Amino acid sequence: MPSGDDGRVLGRARLALALAFALAAAYHLAAVIWPALSPSDSAARHGVFVGLDALLAVGFARPPRWLALPVALLCAQQLFSHGGDVVRAWQDARRVDWASVAVVATMPAALAVAIAEGLRRRRSPGAW
Repeated sequence: MPSGDDGRVLGRARLALALAFALAAAYHLAAVIWPALSPSDSAARHGVFVGLDALLAVGFARPPRWLALPVALLCAQQLFSHGGDVVRAWQDARRVDWASVAVVATMPAALAVAIAEGLRRRRSPGAW
């Protein structure tokens, strides 16, 4: 069981991730409404990520024990997708795709927090 300080750090990390996923959902919603924000991606793709990011925002705010599974799946997909974007942007134009760098940096941390929270909840009686 994490000590008090560890539990507070984990709680703050979860809330920061909940906020980050809520902001990502808001960005994708804005891109559905104003396609010029992201002309290379379809409205359907943005719509999918509105839902995924909103669910993960709620998941990190009130995490179930099994949160790590969907986060792991999304982490793999995002590392493949955004990781490729980082490489292509650099190879093709010698530019840094900062949004993709942020995703590639954040998703493994989100997975680590989801795993830690799942382990904490598994050890807690009555955790859902």
